[in-house]
Amino acid sequence: MSESFLDLRNNFENATSVNTSSLVPKPAGTKESFQFKPENVTIENGTIIYFAIRAIDNVSLTSEVSNVVQAALFVPPKESLPDTLPTEVINDGVNVSIIVLIVTGSVIAVLIAVSITVCILHKKNRKGGPELRM
Repeated sequence: MSESFLDLRNNFENATSVNTSSLVPKPAGTKESFQFKPENVTIENGTIIYFAIRAIDNVSLTSEVSNVVQAALFVPPKESLPDTLPTEVINDGVNVSIIVLIVTGSVIAVLIAVSITVCILHKKNRKGGPELRM
């Protein structure tokens, strides 16, 4: 393995070896998986590591270097967790619902006061005297 495609392809012998001593080959065509932790490589988000294989049999016959493949580590960004306060709370800790209720109550109180005042003034104007109608 290597962090450089060209180094792995052109200098396979100098690439970092992966210990595969615990790997037991299965019959051809069988799906296999192998896990390891790369050493001497700083793995960060977006790190690309290139891999290639060279097989050696029991009588030390060595194959050509396989196709080079790459693996990349992508860590999704952490979702921001909501604070302990609900999303409708303003910085000072005042709940938006309470503000809406206060404003609505104030508007209703003003409308009631205006209505009562209009009614009282209307009644006073009627008591002022008889109107002439034609």
